[in-house]
Amino acid sequence: MKERKQRNSSIELMKIIALFLVVLCHSLPLYKLGGSTELDGFLNLRQSTSNLQQLVLIIFSHLGQVGNALFIVPSVYYLLDSNEVKKNKIIQYIMDTLIISVIYLVIFSVIHGKLPITFIVSSLLPITFNFYWFITCYILLYAIHPWLNIIIKNLEKKQLFIADICMFFLYCVVSFALDGKYYYSHLIGFIVYYFFVAYVKLYLPKLSSDKKVNLKVFAVSLCGFILMIVGINCLGGHFSFVSRMVGDIERFINPFIVGLSISTFNLCRLKIWRSEKINIISSTSLLVFVISNNNIICSFVKPILFKNIYVYVSYNYIAAICVLIAIATMVISVIIALVYMKTIQRLVNLCVPKIINICIFLSKKIYSYIVSIENNSRGGTDLM
Repeated sequence: MKERKQRNSSIELMKIIALFLVVLCHSLPLYKLGGSTELDGFLNLRQSTSNLQQLVLIIFSHLGQVGNALFIVPSVYYLLDSNEVKKNKIIQYIMDTLIISVIYLVIFSVIHGKLPITFIVSSLLPITFNFYWFITCYILLYAIHPWLNIIIKNLEKKQLFIADICMFFLYCVVSFALDGKYYYSHLIGFIVYYFFVAYVKLYLPKLSSDKKVNLKVFAVSLCGFILMIVGINCLGGHFSFVSRMVGDIERFINPFIVGLSISTFNLCRLKIWRSEKINIISSTSLLVFVISNNNIICSFVKPILFKNIYVYVSYNYIAAICVLIAIATMVISVIIALVYMKTIQRLVNLCVPKIINICIFLSKKIYSYIVSIENNSRGGTDLM
């Protein structure tokens, strides 16, 4: 409870807004039944359009990446001050994700009947099979962050600056424009943010604390973000090879999203206030992400939902309908998350220490076995 009271509610409110942007992104009619069958109401938001409503939905889909970036930046900012990896935190994330995935799997197996084997395997191994890519990347980043801190602390200011410039050029310019070149992955994107935020925090304390500077960066980044989407959409109407770029640029490594997320975080960091309710809702963020963005729901519920809206309501106000769906999804997911935290998660927390002990025991056994093989190999070599 003390930890919650020490949190800056400006940052926690920013996380809630970020979460809503992610939920909004996943409340659009772009899902196919079973992951492959287009139903009435499906919209291809990965190519340019002349329809204003659909253009608004394309912007909504890009806002999900803004939400992801707004989660990454504060996490990185505070991880830079920590060199400890809490095993219980990693195990809890994995267990929470697994339990919620299995609950969905059981419910939909009863209601829907037999599900494709891919959905069953992915639900049973959600972290391994990237069922929730953001959670997977966050766990991996958290696990390696002490080593990233060592690298950063051993770099001089000029060296870190050059590293950031190279990363920006490779991933925020070339890879961003050429659809993932230079072996880009979501985890690489997380690491790029780590180095960007590190330089801002360590070597630009005055600029990052200047409200006017951050407001200017925010305004320029927001305008650039919207103009890029609208501009590419307009060009796509005249040049077919540009049309698909509307979807290709939907990545949180977008240079305008980088500026938008860092400046937003700095502005929130400067405004300090406390709200227990805001902090409690924010504490459900990762659970809400898992609850609201389950792949089974996206593949079997949302396509049917939007088909019925398309047939019985029409898409005349589809942008407003998507916002209402996002609000309803957000509220329901937060309530479920709070109930989960008061019930199942408490049982999970009781099991976590035992799971950690089992993991440590197994790792020691494996290490001892490897050492024994190595020693036996050396002994055999000496005899020869």
